[in-house]
Amino acid sequence: MREVVERGRAARAHVVNLGHGVPPETDPTVLTRIVELVHSL
Repeated sequence: MREVVERGRAARAHVVNLGHGVPPETDPTVLTRIVELVHSL
C-alpha cells in the first residue's frame, strides 16, 4: 500500500480505492486500518 501511495504522488489526481469491492466477510476493522494508513501517508 505504501508503494502505491508513493508512486501516486507524481499523479495530478490520485485515488486509492478498493477495486472491485469488499467481500461481506471482511473484518471492518481491517478496512478502517487501511483508510487510516492511507490518510497518514
